This record gives sequence, structure tokens and C-alpha cells, in this order.
Amino acid sequence: MTRELKTLFVVAAVAALVYFMAFAGTSVAEHAEIDVGEQFGGVTISVEACVVRVAIEALEQIGVGSDILSLGSIPAGKVLESVGREDAEVVSSVKLALGNDSLGEITVEENSQEKDKDHADGTGERAERETSVSFQAEASVRTAGKIAVKFSFKQIVSENVSSASGDGEQEEKTVDTFEVSSRLALQAGQPRVAGAQKNEDAATFLILRADI
Repeated sequence: MTRELKTLFVVAAVAALVYFMAFAGTSVAEHAEIDVGEQFGGVTISVEACVVRVAIEALEQIGVGSDILSLGSIPAGKVLESVGREDAEVVSSVKLALGNDSLGEITVEENSQEKDKDHADGTGERAERETSVSFQAEASVRTAGKIAVKFSFKQIVSENVSSASGDGEQEEKTVDTFEVSSRLALQAGQPRVAGAQKNEDAATFLILRADI
């Protein structure tokens, strides 16, 4: 075999090997995707979104500062543990049931009233709250323990507080909007803080949880 033919043979062999390796890698990746699709194609994915409001003074009790960077990195479990105290509350909670690689949305509106008992001098207070929540999510199983979620969440809370006193009745209206959109890889069954905001009175957390 001449030197030119040997060189041509080696080049052809290397090219064939590179092509085979690239093809083999693609086949393995496609096969893995097919396996995941076949294994989880018929599952139902539960995606829950919960909003928790915690008073600023209570943040130190759960081990974080009041700056926004600290709020976003706090473990969701610590936020949930604070619920039930006077300085923390669940503002809203919604849940979607999705097929794998599917999109769903839900809109919920709630009204509540709280009335302080009228006193002998005619004073008292009444608070009305309207909560509107819009939640859209798309979820897909990546592995047995990981779920990718792309979501958009919006909550609007309107409060109207009326107080009666000897000087007459006064009203105070407030509107608070909390909106988060993102894409996260969640561990199945484990809650995670997906967004946070704060004002001078409280910090608001959006907690997401996905499971199969």
C-alpha cells in the first residue's frame, strides 16, 4: 500500500470514528429522553403555590435579615414553620393537576370579613379583604426526583378597613400586588421559595411545591 493510500485510509477511519461517536452520543441522549417520556408520560403532576406573609419583626425569628437577597434564599420550611403565629399567615393557596409536559391555569377569588366587637362607646373596626389569584404553570418530569416548572403567578389583595369612633367613621383602602414569573427545577415533594418581596410592614413569600 502506497503512502498516499495509507494516509487516505487513516483519514477516512478517523472521520468514520468521529461520526460514529457523534451518532452514538445522539442516540444515547435520544434514548434517555424516550425512556423518561415512556416512564412518566402518563403521570399527573401536582403543582402547588402558596403565599405566606411574615411581619418584618418576625424575620429574625426564622433566621434571615430583611433584605430582598436574604428573603429569596431562605429555606421554604422555615417560612412554613412560622405560619400559625400572630405575625405570620397564609394569604392564598392554589393547586394545579397537570399531565407531563402540559400547561394549566387557575383563577381564584376569595372574600373575607373581620369585625371587631363594638364597644360601649360605639367604637369598633371592620376589615374586608378581597384576594384574587391567577396561576399558570407548565410542568415536566426530568428524572424520578426532579420536576421542571415554568410558571406565572399574580396575586392582588384589596383591603378596606372601616373604623368607628366618637368622631365618626373612617375608611382606609389598600391594594397590594405580588407577581412572580420564572422557571425552576424542583425536587419532587420539596417546597421552595420561588419569589419574595417586602414593604415596611411585612415580607411576602411565594412557595412552590411539585410532586408526582
